[in-house]
Amino acid sequence: MILNFALLVLVFSAEKKKISPYGAAFLFGALKAVIYAVFTRNLVWASTIGVAYGAMAVGFVYFLKRIDRKEDSERPEVPTYSTAGSDTIKLKWEYAPLVILFVLIVGGEFFLSLSQRLTSR
Repeated sequence: MILNFALLVLVFSAEKKKISPYGAAFLFGALKAVIYAVFTRNLVWASTIGVAYGAMAVGFVYFLKRIDRKEDSERPEVPTYSTAGSDTIKLKWEYAPLVILFVLIVGGEFFLSLSQRLTSR
């Protein structure tokens, strides 16, 4: 789980280092595949996990970029200045898949081990 946090920091810091965040998300998936390949010695399982984690990381980056983008109705023609307390935060639908992807990325191994324990009984 700690490794997942470290890899997510890699994805977040990619934009500051002038690397594509989507490239960092694919790197996240590749690193997870390599880690699983080393420990399980099963290339099919490792590549499946790598593709799954890479896809989740790409989705995570996509929804983060959608949240940061302002809609045309939110951009005024003439800039207005207001106090910090007067700005309202609107709940966007992108928060729901973002939270789900975060939970799956960080706690994915826990859910996998839990499902394996339940099915082995």
